[in-house]
Amino acid sequence: MINYHELTMGESRDSPARRKQYLVICTVMAAAFFHSLFTSGALASLDIMESTFPGGEFVYKFVVKDYATNQGVVAGISTNDLKRKKSAPTEDLFYTLFLDNSGDGSVGALNQRYASGMLNGSSEDKETLLSKNAKTKKLSKAEQEEKSFMELKDTIHYETATLPKVKALACNFPFTNGFVSALITTYKLVPGLMNYAESQGLVNPVVISTCSRSQSACTYYVPLQETEQFLLGRPDSKTYQMSFGEVQSRFIDWGKVAKGSKRFLKRLPPFSFFMSSSSSAKKPTSTSESSSSTGAGEEL
Repeated sequence: MINYHELTMGESRDSPARRKQYLVICTVMAAAFFHSLFTSGALASLDIMESTFPGGEFVYKFVVKDYATNQGVVAGISTNDLKRKKSAPTEDLFYTLFLDNSGDGSVGALNQRYASGMLNGSSEDKETLLSKNAKTKKLSKAEQEEKSFMELKDTIHYETATLPKVKALACNFPFTNGFVSALITTYKLVPGLMNYAESQGLVNPVVISTCSRSQSACTYYVPLQETEQFLLGRPDSKTYQMSFGEVQSRFIDWGKVAKGSKRFLKRLPPFSFFMSSSSSAKKPTSTSESSSSTGAGEEL
């Protein structure tokens, strides 16, 4: 059997057929990306209403990491620690509390605090989760830095807290359980709800989410009463910011992002073709310039 690459290996890179192939690939990738944006609710508005947060006993893992990782922690608790099926419902059972505003740059992505866990689960499930602590070695800060997040999340000990049943702001929002949905949670939903709550006079708001994969939606709460109880004994966001010594004015180094993105895109066939073509087009000019400058140097 001869594959497609063997059949076209003698074909010029600038041939019309090859260009058409790359154009089709780029079009498909762009269509998939924009589809994920729409289904994740990138253009949807926040319809905020009044509701009630149920409250109850919360068994959780407290994590200091990018908010986009929270669904991975929830999945680990459900499938790894409780041995539930991946298809088992997670809504109204597993919740995440977001403590810091991820949209104003005051807390860097690696220092964002959240707590993911089980609310009002069975006593058997609670015992199962807490029993994991005895089998898990608590790592030092140096040991934590050496591990990837996928390795680290299973070493975090479980804690317990009783959350009050209170009036809350609430909204429903699309959810795809993908990376685009995670980014929208981090940079649209959490800061949007916190900013709205602060505009209503609420101090130190905390955003709470519970998500359903089967219904492709999440419900978000912002408690309006006893807000300190939802900090889980941790300092409020402003006090937490002061612990860094200075306000983190920028939580993303866009210069590094641009350089990293360029290196990544060069490895992808659709982009590497055009990037290599543009760079090769510049080579004759730079060569001639360098030779002329060398010549000028010899004359001097």
